[in-house]
This record gives sequence, C-alpha cells and structure tokens, in this order.
Amino acid sequence: MRSIFYHIILFLVLSVGAKSISVAQNLVPNPSFEDTVQCPQNGEWWFMSSWDNPNTANPDLFHECATGNYGVPSNMFGIQNARTGKGYAGISTLIDGSGWREFLQIELTSSLNAGASYCVEFYVCTSDSSTYVSNDIQLFFSNANFWGSAPIAPPYIPQFVNNPSTNPLSSLNQWQLVSGTYIATGGESHITIGNFFSDAITNTTWIGGSTWAGSYQFIDDVRVQSCSTIGVWENSEHKLVNIHPNPTSGQLYITLNKASTGVLCVRNYLGQIIQQEEFNNTQGLDISLNGPSGLYFLQIECDGKVTTKKILKE
Repeated sequence: MRSIFYHIILFLVLSVGAKSISVAQNLVPNPSFEDTVQCPQNGEWWFMSSWDNPNTANPDLFHECATGNYGVPSNMFGIQNARTGKGYAGISTLIDGSGWREFLQIELTSSLNAGASYCVEFYVCTSDSSTYVSNDIQLFFSNANFWGSAPIAPPYIPQFVNNPSTNPLSSLNQWQLVSGTYIATGGESHITIGNFFSDAITNTTWIGGSTWAGSYQFIDDVRVQSCSTIGVWENSEHKLVNIHPNPTSGQLYITLNKASTGVLCVRNYLGQIIQQEEFNNTQGLDISLNGPSGLYFLQIECDGKVTTKKILKE
C-alpha cells in the first residue's frame, strides 16, 4: 500500500498574488459573509445573502458598515477583525445549562456526489467575552434544509466534528482553522454549522471572559469543495517555501524565502490536524513529523500566502 504513495505528486497552493492554472470551486455561496441585503446595524442574520437560520435562536451578522454592537472590529462581544473582507457571522455554541444553540445553514451551489471526497474548512474565533469555549464545533451535511421550533440543537448527528485534542479553539483574537475531509453518501445539498452536542458531552475550556456566560464564536471563510479539484497555483516571482527531504523518514527542514511570521500546520490523510505551531521571524524551520508512515499535508501560512504540500513519510 505504501508504494502507491510514491506516485503522488507534490502540489503548491498560493492564495494571493498567484497565477492560476486550475481553479477549485467552493460550493458555499457567500462564504465570508460579504454579500448583504443591507447593513446589519442590529446584527440581523437575515441580511446575509444565501445563509439561513434553522431554529428559533438567532445567529448574528457583523460588518464594518455597522456601528455599535455589531460592528467590525469592535462589537458587543469583543474586538475582532474579519479574517477576509469586511464581515463575519457569530453564534452561541453554549450558554450555561440552558441548551440554547445557534446555527448557520446554507444550500450548496450543487449537491454532493456519492463516494466522492470533499475538503471542508471554516475559520472560528472565540469572542473576548466568552467565559468558556466549545472546542468541538461541528458541521452537518443534509439532503434538505430543516427547521426546529425551539432554540436548541436539532436531533441530528453531525458528520464533521473538530477534534478538540489536536485543535482546541480557545485562542482569543485569532482565527483558527477547522478542516478535514468528508466522504459523501450522495445528494447532500445543505450544510449547518454549530454545536449539535448536549451540554454534558460538549468539550469546553474555561477562558474566564467577563460578560458572556457561555461560548460565543465568530465564523468566517466557509469552504466545501471536491478534494480532486483543489486549486493548483504557481508564482514564478515568489516561491514562498522549500521543504526537504521528501519522502522523509520523519525529519523535515523548511526554508522560507525571507524572515516571516506565520502558522505551520500538519494534517494526516483524513485532513485531521496532528501538529500546529506558530513561527516568528525565522528563515528555517526544523520539525519532526509525528505519526505512522503514510501521506501527510503540510500547510504554511505567512505573508498573506498559503502553501500546502503533500509529504510522504516512509
């Protein structure tokens, strides 16, 4: 089985200033909550184009155009810039013992194909005012939209769950990536983001915010796309990173084209994060690739660019 991986070619993804040679299609319309019907001065979720609310608890829309409680970066839940653009959404994922849950739901631009692998990602930022954080935020695929008549979690089992042991979401003022892969059963046309778990089984971390007795989290840059159509980019003027050796026995040396600050992330073949660390003002990174032999994905984000490479550990 291992010999198959030797035939897998490396690919490079640069998100800014690059020349595209193939383009991946994001099936999520309005993924960064930029398209609005009008300015959400009071956080009106129904002003965000395409997105819906599947129960009687209301999510919120934040935007630079708004003043006061629902502005960007300053709002009633803290201070946070949008990851991209001018807006983002916000949901309560836990409120002390109440069972209250807020969700974001949207119809994809096309239904998923049975047996196909889809790469899923969205960014989460825990608000300054949260007293604790829900670490295992989830995404649910469904073949239709649904409606719940109470402000609680619907009785569904999400197929996509953040792993709190490898990717805790307790960093304040920092957008954290939640990502992985999903094998479609076929016909899935909608996604719903939120906390479907009960209070008793929700993984939480106490962070000691002073105003919100629970977990309130911002959401930005939601993406669902076929893993077979991940965009491949090139840039002859800016080679961001060089990684060697590859294949490797476990040790990797990473050289950057200049001193930079950013985040390094290693995922296994399922898309689960197994290592993540920040780096600062360095032109060389020396890491040990943990885990068994097989295929890994190494992602480095710095200087507004993202580089992703497939790494084979022998």
